[in-house]
Amino acid sequence: MSRHLSSCGYLLLLLTCLAPFPLSGQNLELLGNYRIVVLNGENPPSTVLGLYRGLNLAKLELQQRYTIEIDFERTTLPDRTPGSHSIPAQLQDLLDTPPDAVVVAATAFGSPSNWETILNEAGIPLISIHASADAPPYQENIVANELAAGRLAAQQLLQAMRRSGTIAILTAPGKPAMEQRLQGVLEVLGNRQPYVILSTTPNPNAVHALLRETVAEDRNRQIRGWLFLDDWAFRSMVDPIWDASRAPAVSIMNHPSTTAALRSGQLAGVVIQPWQQWGHEALYRLIYQIHDRAGEREHLIEFPPQWIPRNESEALESLWSSWLLE
Repeated sequence: MSRHLSSCGYLLLLLTCLAPFPLSGQNLELLGNYRIVVLNGENPPSTVLGLYRGLNLAKLELQQRYTIEIDFERTTLPDRTPGSHSIPAQLQDLLDTPPDAVVVAATAFGSPSNWETILNEAGIPLISIHASADAPPYQENIVANELAAGRLAAQQLLQAMRRSGTIAILTAPGKPAMEQRLQGVLEVLGNRQPYVILSTTPNPNAVHALLRETVAEDRNRQIRGWLFLDDWAFRSMVDPIWDASRAPAVSIMNHPSTTAALRSGQLAGVVIQPWQQWGHEALYRLIYQIHDRAGEREHLIEFPPQWIPRNESEALESLWSSWLLE
């Protein structure tokens, strides 16, 4: 046998030497280009920016790991109208040119949207992030644990209070998320801790008026703690309405301006839902769902609400800064 290689042999050897080592993406056959639409309502909460941040971080990881390309498109749909059966033009466009997958920030709608049903029936891979536990059972969801958020806020306020006394709880009527948070708060307070529930429309002016009235009527200074089930009161710069050194306050956070109240000491701490982690997890689940590998993520990661005390206000501001860049 000749010891000299033929021209074909040289070419084969050269190609073998130049070929890169197999990538994990090639082994898993996850090569491709994916168009993923992110849907939200007309007036999404500021925290949805954390979702975008998590999606983008996961995108970078997945593209590097599996040598794939992921393109996001953000689409705004009108909030659903009771009794309306018309399909908005934005949704019809998705049905006419289906994306590879959809992420629905259903918290922006305030409740599960009928648009999700339409997308699900069209066979488009879908994952929703919901504000309440009444998410549709037919699809994959990441559901905010608002009950746990209320419990955590109440626990931390009780620790911050130096004396026993009444806790003023501020909420808004007719909102499922508020009802769940309040339920969690009352579970912690039980029958021994006195409290008063203050309810008003969710806007700063109404909240400030109610707070001033409540403080004025509290002549015997029975209120020793304030618990805000949302942070409307801190979305405009105002002078402190109560003595925070005597009666600490805790709020569940949804807006970046609340960091100022935390830094100034008006708040002892805030509770925030893990929006960034939700976005990160959502994209991973979608990629595995597209490739019928969902079974590999059967043990889903739970992301409980997070407590941020005043001494970690700088870290919280840094987190919000990264979100606002999205």
